[in-house]
Amino acid sequence: MHPLHRLSREISTEHPGCEARATYTQSCASPYSSSPRWILSWIDGPTLAAVRKRAPAGGRTEFQRHYRYRSLAVAAVELSLAGKLEEVKVARYDRWGLIDPVTEHLAEITDPDAAAGRVGALADALLEQLPDRVDAADVALVVRERERRLAPLLRQPSTDDSDTDEDPLMMSPAEYLTARYAAPGQAALN
Repeated sequence: MHPLHRLSREISTEHPGCEARATYTQSCASPYSSSPRWILSWIDGPTLAAVRKRAPAGGRTEFQRHYRYRSLAVAAVELSLAGKLEEVKVARYDRWGLIDPVTEHLAEITDPDAAAGRVGALADALLEQLPDRVDAADVALVVRERERRLAPLLRQPSTDDSDTDEDPLMMSPAEYLTARYAAPGQAALN
């Protein structure tokens, strides 16, 4: 068994759902070279840097890490909550420019698909509201429009005595007051 096949099996075992695969190909990535190469690809799972450290030395290996929509949503939510997604200057027609900060953020996260808590709940709620066929850039685009997309995903606190401490989408009292009184144009104050 080739060392890259062994590594792909190890990655798949260590990171359930990762689906790592090692493929030998005669096609070339560069028009200037026709030598055969290996491609090691996986979904979510370990970071690119972690896999490169474990790969056998020598040989031509291309590493490809792919992401599920949930991972893209997790990264977009995290960046939006940190105020970093809104800082990205992107022309209206260039929504794909939003993917760069999302994938750069994901590059540092191991198993981004496994996010839990409020970020994971927001990502799940966001994906439930998106159409079945959506581009990766659309996930970041709808999160960037936080006033219309993330805030409505949160639930208002209950007025009864029901225990809602376990609901990650439940607004805290401060979040509820902020959402109610800091409306655009201060319309809620009138």
